[in-house]
Amino acid sequence: MTFLKPFFPIFIVFLTLTCLGIFFSILLPLYPGPDEQVHYATIQYRAEPKEKTWPIENITNHHADGNDISTFHFSEEVIRLGKLSNFDDIKWQGANTSHFTTGTLGPLEADLRTNTFKRLIDAYPQNTSPNASFYYWISSSLEQFFYTSNAIERFFALRLFSFFLYLGTLFIIYRIAKKVFDTSLHQILFTLLVGLQPMLLATGTIVNIDIALILGTTLFFWSALRLIEKPSPLNHLLTLISLSIA
Repeated sequence: MTFLKPFFPIFIVFLTLTCLGIFFSILLPLYPGPDEQVHYATIQYRAEPKEKTWPIENITNHHADGNDISTFHFSEEVIRLGKLSNFDDIKWQGANTSHFTTGTLGPLEADLRTNTFKRLIDAYPQNTSPNASFYYWISSSLEQFFYTSNAIERFFALRLFSFFLYLGTLFIIYRIAKKVFDTSLHQILFTLLVGLQPMLLATGTIVNIDIALILGTTLFFWSALRLIEKPSPLNHLLTLISLSIA
């Protein structure tokens, strides 16, 4: 087991960040991240059947009120998730918190766990993101895969997917550090400092496309270092792929 000793410190770093990241992804209320409700609504929209066979209302001159999530053209389920966490009351506020109950279930939680609300958008134009990202492509597949799960479980499954991309980013950061720094101590400290950067940790524990952008950019830096160090067809290809992702 002596061959594992050099990897023990970095293993502890990743184990610590994993525990911290999972804790944060569960601790944060629903939708407090930047545009998290829009990202989740976009994922649901892209998971919808291509053929729209349900009644859809086209509303002209629609203006969503930023202070009321129910005025957005999201699915009923996405809006109910926001109501469950008192999203309109706590967003943009420094001290407001979600309402708590004396029992183990919060307001509306029992209803959300029974899959009684519509997941399809029935009012257009929809208030979803037009951006193209592999994050949406994979997340919409996950939304379909966990179709029988309730809204809360599906939402937090997507948060854990974001966290998986965060860990992937840190692994690439560690590989970059190994090329930049000579000592294992500097490599580990650099990885730890990046992993504990507050905005990166926050971005890696909510539903959003930014963590995919960060992963792609980090992959590009690593592949560029490999290309400078050793030009080869493989490293050229990896650089082009990572640049496309970024």
